[in-house]
Amino acid sequence: MREMKIILMKPLYTSREAEFCDIGLGYLASGLMRGGHDVKLFLRFRSEDEFRAVLAAEKPDMVGIKVLTVNVGAVAKTIKIVRENSKAVIVIGGPHVSGDPSGVLEYVPADYAMSSEADLAFVELARLLSAGALTDGRKSLPGLIYREAGVIRANPPEVINDLDALPFPAWELMPPGSLPSLVFKRFPAAGIIATRGCSNRCSFCAESCKKLRFRGVESVIAEIKYLVSRFNVREIQFLDSNFTAKKEYIVALCRAILDSGLSLAFCAPNGGRLEHIDEEVCGLLERIGFYRINIGIESGDPAILRAVRKDLDLSLVDEKVRLLRRHGIQTVGNFMLGFPGETRLQMRKTLDLALSLDLTAANFSIYAPMPGTKLYDDLVSGEKIPRGRDFQNYNFVSYENSLSEMSPGELRKFRNYCVTAFILRWRTLKTIAELIKSGIAWNSLVQRIYWMYISKLIR
Repeated sequence: MREMKIILMKPLYTSREAEFCDIGLGYLASGLMRGGHDVKLFLRFRSEDEFRAVLAAEKPDMVGIKVLTVNVGAVAKTIKIVRENSKAVIVIGGPHVSGDPSGVLEYVPADYAMSSEADLAFVELARLLSAGALTDGRKSLPGLIYREAGVIRANPPEVINDLDALPFPAWELMPPGSLPSLVFKRFPAAGIIATRGCSNRCSFCAESCKKLRFRGVESVIAEIKYLVSRFNVREIQFLDSNFTAKKEYIVALCRAILDSGLSLAFCAPNGGRLEHIDEEVCGLLERIGFYRINIGIESGDPAILRAVRKDLDLSLVDEKVRLLRRHGIQTVGNFMLGFPGETRLQMRKTLDLALSLDLTAANFSIYAPMPGTKLYDDLVSGEKIPRGRDFQNYNFVSYENSLSEMSPGELRKFRNYCVTAFILRWRTLKTIAELIKSGIAWNSLVQRIYWMYISKLIR
């Protein structure tokens, strides 16, 4: 088999804030390297000229690009530059591809696409390409999306059950000390995942109703120890879709961390649910140095929660948030505005709930129908929205949402009002003052400036 030169990347125009370690690309890179290929991983290019220079220097055989719904347009522009400066085979993957496997190649001009978990299939794709055998092998390659006689074919994707059989992400290609993080307490920080999938039913989320699988606790501890010894990592961010999915697992993981003697900061910025938050779990989280968790509340109206299949008992939210805060855990609430048919009164209930809770911070998003979700499919089949091809301005801050009682402009103004009202409430101002007084905020700022800027000048 011929060794292939492969570039894995986020698309051009990726912001500095989005440069934090990409676990998905890291897993792909480690699998390809184990398969004998020469892999380079790029999380951000500062300019188109820099990208062209890399293509000229590396002369890749394959370029793999991660696609999110919010950057479909950037991916198309990135592919255009690859075509103009390289003969590489272009493969796309990521959440958007998994959400629209049968349609994505209609509007993204890549050669191939890979859906769902491509850790193993991508390595096989590289092997088939290097051997010139893809034409014969493509029909049986899990998750491969390709064109055949003008028709787009999408093979059923693969679900990887044995997560411990996968190598760790290729951390040497994305050293934690060289990457920023939007939020951290101690630096360098690295993100890892202990689980894949989510068994919840939320109709607005592409991760819902996917088989939930767990890494062995020993594997997670081994990766943390590797990150500490190799890269001097001082904080671990669990990037699982639902960090608190199973109480027994969280308890076992916390106890293993305590037994290991690791002294680190921990957080879960992607979120967790409240069902399994109790005194035992909070006590263990506090003991390991866990300082922050995002929780998906979404709405303050029970009817909206039922409509979007969010199984959450609002009567328990205040109690659970107070429990987390008593154990010194910063708690961030995630809320969404503009669900289909949502009224002004229902959105006001969401704001009232956010203001009533002892939250450290709150994120208010505008609902945007994401391909791959049940709610998106329902809206398309009900002719409420067209099936997407143009995803410009597709984000959770300025999306042109016409699905609720508010107009798009009114919804954006109300979202901004929610953000302002939450920041200016007495509890939030008090929390900010406490963080400043304790030195945590200043310490984080100083570390961020040093590691992101000064350390690079020294090197």
